[in-house]
Amino acid sequence: MHYGFVGGKAYVLSPRFPTKYGQVFMSRHLAYMDVLLDLERRFGHLIPDVEFVIVTTETPNEMPSLPRNATGGDQAQSPPPPPLPPHLEHPFGQPGLPHGAFPVFRVAKSDAFPANVLIPSHDFYVLRYDSTVLNGSARLVEEAPWASRLPSAFAEYDMHVPRSRHPQDPYTYRRGVDGIPICGGPRGDSICFVRRHFQGIAHAASASSRSPSSPSSPVLDIRQIPPGPPGSEHVQLIDQHTPRHVALATAAAAAAAAKQYGSNGGSGSVSANGTQLVAQEAQLAYLHALMSEGGNGGGGGIVPYDEALRAAAAASTALPSYLAAAARHKVLVHLDGRGLSSSLERLLALGSVVLAEQSGYYGYFHRALKPYEHYLPWWEKEPGDVFSRLQWVRDNADAASRIAAAGAAFAREHLTETGRACYWLRLLQRHAAALRVAPALHRFPHATPLGAFRQTVIGMQPLRGQRSLFGQPFEP
Repeated sequence: MHYGFVGGKAYVLSPRFPTKYGQVFMSRHLAYMDVLLDLERRFGHLIPDVEFVIVTTETPNEMPSLPRNATGGDQAQSPPPPPLPPHLEHPFGQPGLPHGAFPVFRVAKSDAFPANVLIPSHDFYVLRYDSTVLNGSARLVEEAPWASRLPSAFAEYDMHVPRSRHPQDPYTYRRGVDGIPICGGPRGDSICFVRRHFQGIAHAASASSRSPSSPSSPVLDIRQIPPGPPGSEHVQLIDQHTPRHVALATAAAAAAAAKQYGSNGGSGSVSANGTQLVAQEAQLAYLHALMSEGGNGGGGGIVPYDEALRAAAAASTALPSYLAAAARHKVLVHLDGRGLSSSLERLLALGSVVLAEQSGYYGYFHRALKPYEHYLPWWEKEPGDVFSRLQWVRDNADAASRIAAAGAAFAREHLTETGRACYWLRLLQRHAAALRVAPALHRFPHATPLGAFRQTVIGMQPLRGQRSLFGQPFEP
């Protein structure tokens, strides 16, 4: 979607008004709408006039931008194609110029896509990272020091999820044990079965460890998340951090409070009328959410206002069960998913040694992490090095403990609400300085204030089998 700031206010510059939406697509954009509105409230006119496109797909899908001799090391399958002729290299004009390609903001990229601009993942906001991960893990880190944790390495993922990549991106090509190819697909090597391959490695290691000559406990404790319908893993993850009935109840309570504010006159007629309209729309969306989910609010029913506040307060400091299970182990194995996984920032905060897959994808904070200081890199060329990393942890307990503590400290110092907001502000300021033409509303006749567009999104009817976006958790 095409967003921008003009005069310190957030806009959708080229709005799209779909009558129906894909659950994951609009859920992610709703999170970014909330982020941009929060930035408007925080910084106002400190944000320069700027425009950009936010893309929520896991992997870049435009053509890679590579020099002719780029190979990407041993992972490269074949050299990139020759460069395009000058008249085709930028068929819509130079980026940043009128009628040119809009700058793309996204969660992840590889070195094959240097023009993409990195932003924090939507999962920071809908999973309420500061409350449920940073605050939720603080006591656990104190009560379960690294030395007291289980020695086996732990990972829990949907192992059937394949990796997606651009077939001409040499940096994200994956090889398995002994360099065997694990990528394929009808359109070149665009799919890599990374997790499934690693699951096979773990099963083989587990069988070997149970032999009479080996220890009885497996080296790798790898667990499979039961697969569900497409898109279901997105809402299931959100619900583990904020139970759906709590999210719906608190959203309804906020709508009721807004309506009461409006009916009492608020602070002025225009503000009050606008607030009351928003409250009425929110209540209609709430009723639709209850009906579309069988009238039970996602399993918890309509929770009274006071009870909803108590439940929300408890949920705000509760570490989700899947993270509590992971934190019982000294070593946590990170694997990217279809693209860059948002699990790395959650694992870092738990105070365990994180083995981070070197998939070729990276996010906005990844290059600030230092290998062997904040985490241990693995699968740089092939996945068998996981065992040498685990042996190093066993042989160097003191150094491993320091790495675990440094990773958690990095998350608590840099990945906070304040840190993300400051990153956004500096990004928008530097990005605006790089544009040759600043956005002006007269160039976008359909530009809509972001707050009004957000209410339209909230009121959209979901597809069959999907749920309303009303009540989606958000924490800046």
